[in-house]
Amino acid sequence: MSFQPPKLGIAVRILIICVFTGLFVPVVVLLLKKNIDIESIHIILFFGELFLPLPIILWALKTKQSIKETFRLNKVTTDQLILAFPLSLGFVVVMDELDRLFSFPCVFLIE
Repeated sequence: MSFQPPKLGIAVRILIICVFTGLFVPVVVLLLKKNIDIESIHIILFFGELFLPLPIILWALKTKQSIKETFRLNKVTTDQLILAFPLSLGFVVVMDELDRLFSFPCVFLIE
């Protein structure tokens, strides 16, 4: 059976449910615990993000869709890996330069 995308109404409902499932764990933990440091917030958000694909997986199982086709999990060829490596290195250099450019203190704008 080939992949059949959900209709618009179902896709919007899945999106809304994904947002709520992704926020459920962080909100519950933040409500139960009063003093949380910044490192703990990052870990809590990470675990909340693990629940984001859950409604899509449940929809795919209910409609008997292939999870592999739903998430487009295809094999990566050696040629793709060879091409992705230099592109990612170039992207890292560009993003590092942009980070340095925008984090530069603009003292001349304050005066």
